[in-house]
Amino acid sequence: MPQWLHDCSRICSGRYKNLNKAIPTISKAKVLSVSCVVLLLVVFALRSAGLHSRPYDPVYKNKHLSEYLEAVMPPAASGNLNLSILRPEAFADAAEAIQKLGTNSIPLLKAWLNYEPSRWRKKLFNTLLYIQYFNPRLIPERKAVACRLAGFLTTNGAVLLPDLEFCITNNNYTFPPRNLDSHATTSYLQILESTAPNKEALVRTLFRLSRVSTGNYRLLPPLLENDPSSSMRQTIALETGTDTEKLAALFYFKNNPIEPQKIIPLLNLSVNSSNPSLQVDTALALSSYGTAARPSLPLLSNLLSSPIPEVTRVASNAVTVISQAPSH
Repeated sequence: MPQWLHDCSRICSGRYKNLNKAIPTISKAKVLSVSCVVLLLVVFALRSAGLHSRPYDPVYKNKHLSEYLEAVMPPAASGNLNLSILRPEAFADAAEAIQKLGTNSIPLLKAWLNYEPSRWRKKLFNTLLYIQYFNPRLIPERKAVACRLAGFLTTNGAVLLPDLEFCITNNNYTFPPRNLDSHATTSYLQILESTAPNKEALVRTLFRLSRVSTGNYRLLPPLLENDPSSSMRQTIALETGTDTEKLAALFYFKNNPIEPQKIIPLLNLSVNSSNPSLQVDTALALSSYGTAARPSLPLLSNLLSSPIPEVTRVASNAVTVISQAPSH
C-alpha cells in the first residue's frame, strides 16, 4: 500500500493523534502559484469560448460595425415605451458602413437577427418596465436594428432572407421590439427585389409570404405593382392554394379565360377534387375556354355520374358548350 494511502487510513481510523505530522505542509508560495495558474487557465478558457462564439465584427473608418449598429438603438428614457424608435442621425452612418463592408457584415447581422436576451435580462426588464423605465442596453433591440439595416446589402443579402422571413412571420414576442415585422419586411423587399430572377419568382415569394403573414400590408404594394391583373397570384392559388383560394381563382379564370396552355392543366386537377364546389366552379371555368378545353371532356364526362345534381347539371352544360364551340 502506498504511504499516502496508509496515512489516510490511519487518519480516518483515528490512530493519528497529530495531523500536522501526517499531512505534509505546503508552502504559501506553492499555493499561490498553483492558484494563479488555475485562474489564468479559467480566464483563458472563458476568453477562448467568447472569441469562438462572437461573430466577426469588421471595421469601417476605424470603427467596428457593432459600434455603428449600437448607435442606432433608441436612447434610454424614463417612460419611453415606444420601442421601435431608431436614431435617425446614426442610421445613415450604419447604412453606409453595411454597404461598404458588403458580405463582411453578414456574420454580425445574422447574429443580431437571431439574438435572444437571457432570462435574467427579461426578468429585470419587466421589473423596470413596471415602473415606466426603459433601457435599451438591458435588452438591446438588436433584432430590430439588424432587420431594418440588412436591406442595404441588396444582392449580397440573399443569405439573410430566411432570417428576415422568420422575423416577419414570428412576431409574437413578449419583449421588444414590437414592430419587428415592419423593419424586417422593409429589408426583405429591398433584398428580394434585387435578387429575384424575374417577376414571377418575385410574385411567388411575396404571395407565399403574404399568406403566412396576414395583416402585413407592406407586402401588397409590390404585389400589385408586379402583378396588377392578379393573374400570377390566381395561377399560384390554383397550384398550391387552399380550397377557398382555389374557388376565388376559378371565378377569376371563368371571367378571364387566359393562357389556356398553362391554366387548363391546372383546371383539370381541380376536376378530380372531392369538393363538389370545386367541381362545379371548375366546370364553369372550363366551359369559358371553349374549344381549347376539349382535352378536358373525358374528365367532365366523369362528373355526369356524380350523385350531386348540381355537379351533374353544370358538367353536362360544360360538355355541351365545349363540344359545340366553333373551332378557330
